[in-house]
Amino acid sequence: MIRNCIKCLSRDIPKEQEEAASLLYELSKFQPLCERIGSESGAILVLVGVASSDTNDVITIEKAEKTLQNLESYDVNVREMAVNGRLQPLLKRLVEGMH
Repeated sequence: MIRNCIKCLSRDIPKEQEEAASLLYELSKFQPLCERIGSESGAILVLVGVASSDTNDVITIEKAEKTLQNLESYDVNVREMAVNGRLQPLLKRLVEGMH
C-alpha cells in the first residue's frame, strides 16, 4: 500500500497525488509506520520533491510536508532527507545535540 502511494505521488495526476499524500500523512501518524514509509525505496525523495514543488496544489504540499515532519522521528529518515536536499531536520538535530 505504501509503495502504491509513493507511485501515485510520482505521477502527474493531481487528484491521485492529493489522495496519496493524505493517506501517507495519516499513516505517518503511527510511529511504527514512519520507519516503514521511510524505508520504502524513493519515498523520502518523492515526498521532498512534492513538499518543495511550486505547484498550486497546497493540500498535497501540506500533507507531504507534515508527513516528512512525522518521519523525522527516525535517524535513518533524517539522513535520507539530508541526502535528498532537506537539511533542516539534520541541522536541527545537530544544534540540539550541541546543548
